[in-house]
Amino acid sequence: MRVINETAINRVEEDKVVAEFVDHLSKRVSDLVVWRADRKYLSRLDAILQSNNKLLFVEAKIRTTPMNAYKTYLISASKMENLQAAAAGHKAALLVKWTDATAVYYVQPEGVPTDVRVQMGGRFDRGQTNDVEPCWHIPVANFKPIPTNID
Repeated sequence: MRVINETAINRVEEDKVVAEFVDHLSKRVSDLVVWRADRKYLSRLDAILQSNNKLLFVEAKIRTTPMNAYKTYLISASKMENLQAAAAGHKAALLVKWTDATAVYYVQPEGVPTDVRVQMGGRFDRGQTNDVEPCWHIPVANFKPIPTNID
């Protein structure tokens, strides 16, 4: 059985960062609609943004370090593959809120980008075997900062 480590507090923080992103995008895109999975369901995505017939699938993450604490952002390869698959024919984004910045990484539809390293990684502190798996190491420089003004 796979252990789920996302708490209700994590979900509230993800809601906030999605709201910041929506606020940012709504200044550029008209008729923006936000879809979130009901809390009682486990969803592979944190949000789907829709403008006219275009969809943007979003995975939101909260980190407790500054944006430039590490040269790369570590995320499960399976999460990135799920994001790519969900967005087939549309767009996908990884949205990360660090302690000092919020930034977005737009995901290509398939395959691993040439500047992304894939190797085993994850957390060892919880003693869960599912915490160590193939991970993408995305250069932090590839994330585009977004202005935020929601507390």
